[in-house]
Amino acid sequence: MEPVVVFDLSEVLICGLVGVEVSLAPVLGLTAGETLALFAGDHLQRYCRGEIREDDYLAEIIRQAPSLSVNDLKDAIRRNFHVSVPGIRELAAELATRYRVVLLSDHGREWVEYILEIHPWLGTWPERFFSFERGVTKREVKAFTSLADALGVETAQCLLIDDSEWNVQVARQAGWGAIRFEGEQQLAGELQRQGLLLQDV
Repeated sequence: MEPVVVFDLSEVLICGLVGVEVSLAPVLGLTAGETLALFAGDHLQRYCRGEIREDDYLAEIIRQAPSLSVNDLKDAIRRNFHVSVPGIRELAAELATRYRVVLLSDHGREWVEYILEIHPWLGTWPERFFSFERGVTKREVKAFTSLADALGVETAQCLLIDDSEWNVQVARQAGWGAIRFEGEQQLAGELQRQGLLLQDV
């Protein structure tokens, strides 16, 4: 069975929310971890499932940190989206010459629209799946079983590349293979070990 390589987007191909704390923590007088935690939780999951709009999601953050404005938050988030993770675009392109390569991302509608505008190369991926369209995030086994069904493949053919240990474990529960992403060299080494990437790449 030919493998289907499924890439996460944020913190694998480009920066996502991780990094917004750098500029916002000093403003809030919080640690970086405390600041980043404001962005997580049920309100993020609801946004990524397409149940609420971005402004509703941001309103919950402002409720916890009233010194921030909607514009402060949008600016910090969007600045982060401009940063690409080094080496991964090229590695994904190399894999795409041999295998079916898919994008699976937990993201809200407004964020995806902005990301595709500033990273037009992502628009060349033939198969892209976003949680706001599917109504399910990678915190649930259904996200993986239903994607395999949509792709017309067995779950055992699917290999997830994701920075989140949670997502990796849920994918494995669904019968997928999974690699936790820690950097370009680590990923290339693991793909070589699995025989999916040539040693000289």
